[in-house]
Amino acid sequence: MNSYSNTSIYKETIKVIEQINNILEHSQKNIINKKIQKSLINFTTQLALALSNDNYKDLNSALDKLNRNFLKINQLLNLSLQFQNIDSKNHLIIQEALEDLQEKIHNFPVNRKNILILSALLGQGHMSASKAIKEGLESLYGKDYNIEIVDFFDKIGKLLNKATIKAYEGTTKNYPLIYKAFFEGTDAKWPVQLLNLVNYPLNAAKLEKFFTNKNPHLVLSVFPIWDYITSLAIKDISHVKFISLITDSITIHNVWVSGKPSTHIVANIETAANLQKLGAKPDNIKVFGFPVKLTFQNKSNKEKFFTKHQLKPQNKTILYLPANNINDPIEENVQEIKKKYKDNLNLIIITGRNHELFPKLQHLQSSNIKIIGWTDQMPEFIKNADIIITKAGGATVMECIAAIKPMIITDVILGQEIGNAELIKLHDLGIVLKDANMTITEAIDYIFNNYQRIVKNLSKQSKPEASIKIAEFIHQELSGI
Repeated sequence: MNSYSNTSIYKETIKVIEQINNILEHSQKNIINKKIQKSLINFTTQLALALSNDNYKDLNSALDKLNRNFLKINQLLNLSLQFQNIDSKNHLIIQEALEDLQEKIHNFPVNRKNILILSALLGQGHMSASKAIKEGLESLYGKDYNIEIVDFFDKIGKLLNKATIKAYEGTTKNYPLIYKAFFEGTDAKWPVQLLNLVNYPLNAAKLEKFFTNKNPHLVLSVFPIWDYITSLAIKDISHVKFISLITDSITIHNVWVSGKPSTHIVANIETAANLQKLGAKPDNIKVFGFPVKLTFQNKSNKEKFFTKHQLKPQNKTILYLPANNINDPIEENVQEIKKKYKDNLNLIIITGRNHELFPKLQHLQSSNIKIIGWTDQMPEFIKNADIIITKAGGATVMECIAAIKPMIITDVILGQEIGNAELIKLHDLGIVLKDANMTITEAIDYIFNNYQRIVKNLSKQSKPEASIKIAEFIHQELSGI
């Protein structure tokens, strides 16, 4: 469904036009009234096009242009009255309805509430969660909210952002123990606050201007390192609410509570319990699940999927999402899978943005092994697989849980991903290779031999509707502003 169709002003417009058409249907049938009805249909089309615009300024401009449609409809309406095709009572009813609608459309941009989602490009989980929340809000409330996702690291400083991304990717890939030491060394209130306080004087004017210009009614943080700075920058905006969405599971870093948001949204009860240990109040914690794309709520068309990728539908299917580091021996694993299962198993390998890996694996491709680069259809691949081989990234793990797909974890970043691996082990949702001391094929056999039990466990944890629940909560929080 297009997001404009659930916008309150669009639904109100449809209601008014149905009322007018009902009156015209019971009036004299003539060419003028038919032109009015045609103009009303054209008006709804123009409104839909205006509301489909994501640019705030362009939306305002497009809505202003609708005034010409109102002028034309009123002219036709007066002409219909003059020729007595409509009586004066119904003419007045239609005229007042149109005037009221015109005023509501004119005021719509002003009455929209602004939601600012502070995210980051470190990894993919933060942006993935941010986009899922935006999708959830628009699916329920159309364009009633002006939602903007920003890379907040970039707002602090472009050079710092680039350096941080490069350092993060480099250390997690090549020096995981160094990253683990940094993660654990900063897992206390004072290092995070100190980092924020050192940066705040340098960025205070810029950040205060940024938040003033955005005029948010809600700030939703999905990447917490600058939450303390954010709390300082928005303290003088009286109407703003500050919410944090935690993308990690179980092992919660102190940084998540540094900005003291009014509400923490978490994926599961284990995370909620550990968050309380860091000082968060139970009433301020909401367990809604991890926000994933809405398509995870829908069944896939398996026949279409297997035909498209020229795979055998009778085979079990493994989806392999290689970790971008030395701990994932992708070629050795694929050769082992190929040797044991031969043509009796479909294997799909998605290399994503790892452009160096894609050509290295091309020689492995066969009738039942497919090598795919970057794709925006990841939900379809996950939904059509029987087992997912992946690292313990927050978004991917939660997408697999939402889709009720057992996982084999090849790698865990020593830090924020430890909790995701713990979640899998705690609820028996798959295999963490290192801890299980299994080969890749032993893990595959184990899952297939225990498939029903693992799927049952996944079903208990699955919350594919999380982005909708979060959207409903946000709507409720903003309804009183």
